[in-house]
Amino acid sequence: MDTKLINLPRGGVLIRTSEGPIQFGSPPETLKDTIQMSTDVPKIFVLPKDFFHLEKGISVAEIEFPIYYNYFLKQQNTKVLCPENRFKDLEIALHEAVFGPDIINLKPEFHENTPSYFIPDIASEVAHFRAGMKLNDLVELIPFQNGSVSLGDVKIDMDAEDGDFKVYEKKKLIAEIPGTIQFNVQLDVGEVSSNRFTPPRMGMTCLGSSHGFDPKQNTSGFILWLNNRGIMIDPPVASSEWLQQSNVNPKYIDSIILTHCHADHDAGTFQKILAEAKVNIYTTDTVMTSFLKKYSALTRIPKEQLLEMFNFFPIAIDQPVYIHQGIFDFFYTFHAIPTIGFKVKFRGKTLVYSSDHLNEPDIIEKLYNDGVFTEARKDFLRNFPWEADIIYHEAGIPPLHTPISYLNTLPEEIQKRTIVYHIAEKDFPDDTQLTLAQFGIEHTNIIEVPSQTYDKACDLLNFLEKVEYFNSFTLIRIRGLLSELKYEKFSKGEVIIQKGTRGEKFYIMISGHVLVEDIDTDNNKSYGEYDTFGEASLILEEPRHASVVAQTDVEVMTIHKNAFLSILRGTRLEKRLIHLSKSRSADTWDILNESSYFKHTTSFQKTAFEAILTSYKSLDNEVLIQENHTFDMMYLIGEGVVHRIKDKKQYDTLGRGDLVGDIVRLQKNLPSIKSCITKGVATLYKINREDMLDYIETYPNIYMNLLYRS
Repeated sequence: MDTKLINLPRGGVLIRTSEGPIQFGSPPETLKDTIQMSTDVPKIFVLPKDFFHLEKGISVAEIEFPIYYNYFLKQQNTKVLCPENRFKDLEIALHEAVFGPDIINLKPEFHENTPSYFIPDIASEVAHFRAGMKLNDLVELIPFQNGSVSLGDVKIDMDAEDGDFKVYEKKKLIAEIPGTIQFNVQLDVGEVSSNRFTPPRMGMTCLGSSHGFDPKQNTSGFILWLNNRGIMIDPPVASSEWLQQSNVNPKYIDSIILTHCHADHDAGTFQKILAEAKVNIYTTDTVMTSFLKKYSALTRIPKEQLLEMFNFFPIAIDQPVYIHQGIFDFFYTFHAIPTIGFKVKFRGKTLVYSSDHLNEPDIIEKLYNDGVFTEARKDFLRNFPWEADIIYHEAGIPPLHTPISYLNTLPEEIQKRTIVYHIAEKDFPDDTQLTLAQFGIEHTNIIEVPSQTYDKACDLLNFLEKVEYFNSFTLIRIRGLLSELKYEKFSKGEVIIQKGTRGEKFYIMISGHVLVEDIDTDNNKSYGEYDTFGEASLILEEPRHASVVAQTDVEVMTIHKNAFLSILRGTRLEKRLIHLSKSRSADTWDILNESSYFKHTTSFQKTAFEAILTSYKSLDNEVLIQENHTFDMMYLIGEGVVHRIKDKKQYDTLGRGDLVGDIVRLQKNLPSIKSCITKGVATLYKINREDMLDYIETYPNIYMNLLYRS
């Protein structure tokens, strides 16, 4: 069989046919792969039945930029083939990304006393960029009808069960392509230091300096560091992986500012949401509505459930927003869809971020004369805050972005304070005082700001906030905790805890990695920054169950046994840790490592789940959950089989590592639509409703896994 197949570096498969190259699957930035190939960017794409790659947290149906490339740069239409039952989902996601929301009402985002003439008419501005275009001008969406699509001499069949594809040319089978699309991280990591990265009091780390059409460099985005905590600004795809490869703990970044919903700005946002702990997202209601609509269509998860995966902080446009002691002033920029920029003040320094923005005075004046802008909007756009200490300004491809030629005409004094991003290095002028943003942790721009009296106390509280055992403690308990913390260091290879010895301390990881070694069970675990260990023997007053060895140089904070038990006394955490210490076993750990829901989670997430498990031995044919009845318990299967029954017919069978119970119906206290009945005696682990809801509240990546697999 002559396959003519090319596996793209970032994922997806390309096949050469008489109709031209056809791409199967479209993970983010595969455009950067095909743009360098002799075949050029395909004009035909085939999308899988699953648009979303759960483990990576990205869409594998990201055709937005290939469509832009073909239409705006090549003046060609793109054909997109998709399963018939995903046609509407794709149409919704594309329409939201390309044209933005159909209805835009910014009035609720402004103070009630704001004059109406000061509120920008974003709908009029979007209509200017849209210029009468409709979605079918850019793309032809073609559904698989009865599992087949023909294009000239090429016929593509899609298997209804597994989604695999067969490609025929002149009735001859030329390729078989898996329906599961993989995504491979391809990014420039930069220099990686062996030293622990310490976030600055104020600074910026560039995650990428270029645009979505540049195959040579990472797509734009950056981290704004304020008070030693990071805020991701429109993170590009794979930002979280890059941080880990660069020895930067992702927990340093607890917030995102999402400026708009183009693929080069929101793909990394959804990945960060699913990274581990719950993240804070700051944007306007308008932008958030688009984001939820787009990703609900891609994942088929209702918008209200997506919204539960993060903390949404809606921002007001003409009122200050406080994030990590920075005072933010947000504004709407001039772009193809609703987009926000901001100015932030922190300890006497100011930084302005343009986001995507067509900032050219001649165009602004013309559009005012054409009636696109009111005078107030024109004046606002003309008065960009060039006075800021640091100006982070985009310079993308016209006519949607600011031309670099205009920025290069600014007074030298302004140019010297301006860092340019969203531009390919080859397009950056040689003769300029402007600075091109430099990607990488090693190029973090540290901004000197004055210290304050309580900085050390705030830093310690910031640290403890990331330690999941303590982030719900009251101030009284935190005060007791602070008074008992001791600092210790261990060298690589040093034994921190010896199995069988008496437990005297509880440990909180500051930096480095440790290995928990249980020789008897081969039940080893690795812990890193913000993780904890050593609680079991303190609570049970038993010898240490495992040895703990420093895998690297390690810094920890310790609490003596008596102080630890005193601080815990009477808390829900105390009950949970006692339960964990008594009930966890090598078997539960092995089950979680084999489970499709938990095998990719961290050691600490697995440990936290063990803490809410209660061992249970079922009867034969025991009804765990009854169809059409509410339920207050879910189950993890250890050994045995559970049948799911609907309308007296067997729906499917669950086994080791599977979870029994619908998470949404548990959340909403709704009757189950299936009965769950054991087949023979089964070893199970019960999880009560309150504990399960607390757990998914803490770990949105697991919540997403439960929703997507339900």
